[in-house]
Amino acid sequence: MFACLLFGFLDAVQIRLQGVDLPLVGQVPVQAIQALPYLLTVVLLAGFIGKAIPPRAGGVPSHNPLKATAYLGRAVMALLIALIRPKAKLDERFAAA
Repeated sequence: MFACLLFGFLDAVQIRLQGVDLPLVGQVPVQAIQALPYLLTVVLLAGFIGKAIPPRAGGVPSHNPLKATAYLGRAVMALLIALIRPKAKLDERFAAA
């Protein structure tokens, strides 16, 4: 949630800084000002987040291979049925629009 608020704040700052002469720098290109929220969010999050902790079951499959194959087969069958079935005809009221 902090990242969203940070990005929103930096986006508002970016809007206010466009076309303004900054002290000691002068006029900054608009592209650099527009990139400011993205750059600062990445830099600040990379500095404050620290080390990522992986899940406890990292690398362990959640299903055995047989169940995973059955699930994939059902998904492929549903996709094929959706692609093969006849298309619904439009009502004449909507065809003219």
